[in-house]
Amino acid sequence: MTLWGNNDNKLSSGTVSLNYGNKTVTGTGTTFGVAGNAVVGNVIRFGSAFGGTTGFFGDAVIASIGGTQSLRVHSTAGLSGGQITDIQYEISESPKYLPTDSGQNQSSGSAQLFEVKLTSNVPARVAVAATVVNVAGNASGNNVRPNDRVLIQAASRRQQFATVHSVIGLSTVNLLAPGVPQTDLVYHTPNNFPTAAIGTNKIIVTERAYGDDPDLDPVTDIAAGDAVSVGTNSGLTISTVNENFFGQRELTLSGNLTQAVFAGAVVTISRGIAPGSEIKFGGTETLEGKESQVVGVADTGMANAANTSYALTASGWVGVTTYTDNEGVARVKSETFVAMSGISTGNTPYPPA
Repeated sequence: MTLWGNNDNKLSSGTVSLNYGNKTVTGTGTTFGVAGNAVVGNVIRFGSAFGGTTGFFGDAVIASIGGTQSLRVHSTAGLSGGQITDIQYEISESPKYLPTDSGQNQSSGSAQLFEVKLTSNVPARVAVAATVVNVAGNASGNNVRPNDRVLIQAASRRQQFATVHSVIGLSTVNLLAPGVPQTDLVYHTPNNFPTAAIGTNKIIVTERAYGDDPDLDPVTDIAAGDAVSVGTNSGLTISTVNENFFGQRELTLSGNLTQAVFAGAVVTISRGIAPGSEIKFGGTETLEGKESQVVGVADTGMANAANTSYALTASGWVGVTTYTDNEGVARVKSETFVAMSGISTGNTPYPPA
């Protein structure tokens, strides 16, 4: 298997979702494995290059194809850690050694809000897809307006974004559909614990710190009222959270298990907004982030980029980093990894609009 090809324009129909815990990608309307589509060794880009902090989540190499709507990636090290649910994607033959390079194919996933209008918190739990959020602060008095951006600190390592539709009174903010995004926190049951049997209502979860994909989320983020999914067990919420051991939590569930939970099982904790979560409001042009991606650039793209900030020294597979400096000026850096002609582009036109 070669380390790269010349196609940055493979068929990428449908949308995808990623389970960080088992590195499985589930597609909707996808045709993985079909001629001209994703195959083992290709790179899958979650979102689109130059998509910014809310539109690009990083790249991963495809390890196996489980069917037209399922594949598995080698590692999530090149991903931002942001929620990947029903989003657009791209398939590429870009160099396979770059997605886990700490300097390439990375989405910072971060966002900074300049001139923040209001930093507050959410006193009560808000459900997934809800469009009404009550905040502790004075939204109307701080000039929060329609189309302002909302940054939700959904967990210590999870940020979500929404858009203001309207403000009612002092502290009630309506969001544009689809409302509050779902946040998934991924954990595992300990490898050295016995099976949680059918009919019981307690499980132990831990922060798995080993392997090529350690769990990203600390157990301190888990809160009563969060939803739990493990195996075929779903529709359960957490009644109480108790510290079982450092880095572990015993969860008492709202109902009994209908399937046994074995040692090492992936446990997904889901929420909209948990009580006490921080929330920020700011203008629509206040997001910034550092995004590094590798894209295929044809001779035409190189010519079009001449005399612009995206100018290159060669066509081929090129790493492009976009960021905003501390003076608020947009910057671009590039590095040619494979200089070659005949690149087939289309997924990512270059230079970007």
